[in-house]
Amino acid sequence: MVGVGNVIRTAHAVGINTLNQDLDYYGLSLTLGGGEVWLLDMAYAYSVFANNGVMMGQPAENPRPGYRQLDPVSILRVEDSEGNVLWQYTQPEARNVVLADGRELSPQEAYLLTNVLSDNNARAAAFGSNSALRLSRPAAAKTGTTTDFRDVWTIGYTPQIVTGVWVGNNDNTPMEGVSSSRGAGPVWHNVMERIYNEGYAERLLGEVIEKFPAPPGMTQVEVCAVSGLLPNEHCPNRVNARFIEGTEPTEYCNVHRVERVNRQSGKLATACTPPELVEDRVYEVYPPEAADWVREQGIPQPPTQRDEIYGCSPEGGEVVILDPTLGSHVKEIVPIFGNARSGNFAFYRLEFGEGLNPSAWSQIGGDHYNQVDQNVLEYWDVRGLQDGLYTLQLTVVDHSQSFRRATIYVTVDNTPPTAAVGYPWPGRIYEVEAADEWANLAADVSDNVQIDRVEIYLDNELVDFTVVEPYAVKWVLEMHDLKLNPNMQPISETRVITNPDGSWSTEEVRVTWVDVSEDGKVITQTWESGFMVISSTVGYTESHAVHVVAFDAAGNETESEPVRFYIIHEPKEKDKANESGAIWRREENLISMRGDRIKPDDPGPWILSGSPPIWWRGFG
Repeated sequence: MVGVGNVIRTAHAVGINTLNQDLDYYGLSLTLGGGEVWLLDMAYAYSVFANNGVMMGQPAENPRPGYRQLDPVSILRVEDSEGNVLWQYTQPEARNVVLADGRELSPQEAYLLTNVLSDNNARAAAFGSNSALRLSRPAAAKTGTTTDFRDVWTIGYTPQIVTGVWVGNNDNTPMEGVSSSRGAGPVWHNVMERIYNEGYAERLLGEVIEKFPAPPGMTQVEVCAVSGLLPNEHCPNRVNARFIEGTEPTEYCNVHRVERVNRQSGKLATACTPPELVEDRVYEVYPPEAADWVREQGIPQPPTQRDEIYGCSPEGGEVVILDPTLGSHVKEIVPIFGNARSGNFAFYRLEFGEGLNPSAWSQIGGDHYNQVDQNVLEYWDVRGLQDGLYTLQLTVVDHSQSFRRATIYVTVDNTPPTAAVGYPWPGRIYEVEAADEWANLAADVSDNVQIDRVEIYLDNELVDFTVVEPYAVKWVLEMHDLKLNPNMQPISETRVITNPDGSWSTEEVRVTWVDVSEDGKVITQTWESGFMVISSTVGYTESHAVHVVAFDAAGNETESEPVRFYIIHEPKEKDKANESGAIWRREENLISMRGDRIKPDDPGPWILSGSPPIWWRGFG
């Protein structure tokens, strides 16, 4: 995930001087126009892409760290009434753009963005093949429309000229259904065409460059037009796409998939479906996040029910696998419960094979010559198997060599999920009584098969659990305003614990304790749960630790590392002028100034201290 913070920092680096609010102010709506910017800034930022990642202009006055270092030039020449040149701007300064991660924006990355924005075929589905964004020469363009049609934008460029257009009412009232393609788009189109068709480009530029020059280090690869991966044999449409050398796709398309379907029932064919009823069908299968879009577009999806018409369902209860159940998830060593009985019983065996229609079977254990009624049939060790779908088959053979069979399908999943605290970030500071009313406690989890649920803990107490994305809960901010006693002795209690062998014993557990800095200015009380209070002569801070636990459908679980955040009171108005944005450790060493994140591996604790007059707003 890129994250809101990285998007904003990158926007600053390429030329946007606004977007100065706290990250919580924007959220994911930033990608849909949830932040105000200037038209000049947007056009200047797009010029960086037109220049293959290089910013051109004059040195900015007092540039802020992380923001653009150059400004566009508005006056190119000054002449007197007789046409004599009094002053002329001749050569702009060129600088590479440094991104949020410290890298320089490469020419190849900038060219990729230009390649996307100039692809008329790609935008034809939304705008038509002959929209206002299409010029008589290669051009990159992007539109934007805000809520209620209050603002419509079009920004676009050729290799040498960038033009930005805003259309709207001066009083910010909504327009009547004027979208960017109908409002700003035609203006942008006509301006750009006149610049080139009426000779302005030649007079301004001298030599006119027609096409966007590709920098060295680019390559072209045929990919599936839908997935962007190498095409498999079922991909109907293929395109030639540009890539930076070394980043070409190596995996084959995972969207176009073949499923074997019973053409009579429309259900997934199984090992029990007669071969003459089985046909292969190609489906476009998208990630779960696209489920709503897939449904709106009416894209056919593969059936989810398996064919149970032809002998795969339990027969009379005498030959049946009761547990695991059909479609369940299993891990490690699986006890298989069921019935294996018949009137002329000889023996039973259990086998498994990979997939819905195994091409080979492996026996679990040996043949069993005893009948079983609602008991353990065998133990299946799946620890050495690759995760995925398997068919489990029970066969009961009688003395006449006839047999009956029960078949189920299970998913083997021995891989635990990944889990981390996605938000708040380490060291995040909230201000109660100010704009901060609650903290968004979010988990960043994933699993190779299926997440079952995510539990979110605050100071080792379960806040809530969630079973759907985004895995997040809101916690209302509160402060206890405790008065700390620097002379308090550690408080412990005796607890009964259960040993691995099942026996009981007791242990002493330290519940809470106080630390005092060497100079006596900072008092910190810590609780076993992770809750912490830091008090000093310059401030009062409370701190909490968040961690998450992710469970997958097979029962594997992963606990994340804890992340600590801080809560302070909003400073009084009369104190704000002298308030500091500096965050200090107990040793009084300055570790973070305005706009910096506290390092995740620094355990803290931190308090606000009064040094230079910078008001810290938690921008991260």
